[in-house]
Amino acid sequence: MKRLALLGLALAALAFARDTGAQVTPFKETFVAVDAVTLKFKSLVVTGVLQGDPAPVVRTYLFNAVDQVTATLAAQGCEKLALLLLTKPGQYLLEMTATTGYPDCKLSLVSP
Repeated sequence: MKRLALLGLALAALAFARDTGAQVTPFKETFVAVDAVTLKFKSLVVTGVLQGDPAPVVRTYLFNAVDQVTATLAAQGCEKLALLLLTKPGQYLLEMTATTGYPDCKLSLVSP
């Protein structure tokens, strides 16, 4: 009887557990130039040219962290990197990748 009660409690806990990790479709995009950067609540909107594409695109990256502070700090970090690419086109590449709840940003120097 105890086992049945524990099993019932475990199933109830699983049924009502809050999902803290967002489902993310992994992606990798590299900007060679950035024309505009907008920081919104838990999101970063980047307008620019992706590597291999001739036309500018607009991409919105969502930062789905467990708490608002973490999401905001991550978005602000990516914003700084995108702004650097905005001021120095052709000198850097901005790589946006995601495998977790929010994108990772990497700025790399273009080899001469």
